[in-house]
Amino acid sequence: MARRPVVDGGLIALGGIVLVSTVVRFALSRGVDAPWIAPDEQLYGLLGRSLVTGHGLKVLGQSVPYYSLLYPLLVGLPSLWSDTAAAVTWAQALQALLMSATAVPAYL
Repeated sequence: MARRPVVDGGLIALGGIVLVSTVVRFALSRGVDAPWIAPDEQLYGLLGRSLVTGHGLKVLGQSVPYYSLLYPLLVGLPSLWSDTAAAVTWAQALQALLMSATAVPAYL
């Protein structure tokens, strides 16, 4: 007789927490039409667009050192498949998921 896989209730709860947190964070972020906390949010968007289009970390054709690659890549990827407004929405969704996913290493 085949054994049924054991489902860990903690992992299911963790998945639920991440899902609910992502949805709530994304819903709250939709009240913000554009980056608003600090000017560096717009800079990261420009760096991301430059990075994913193959121009490296540049803004207005000038190299911008001292920035990491990961976050500009995260916010720049949506600009590959959508216009600016949709890219902001996608970036907000990715940011909500990324922040919510911090529960995973905390649980493990």
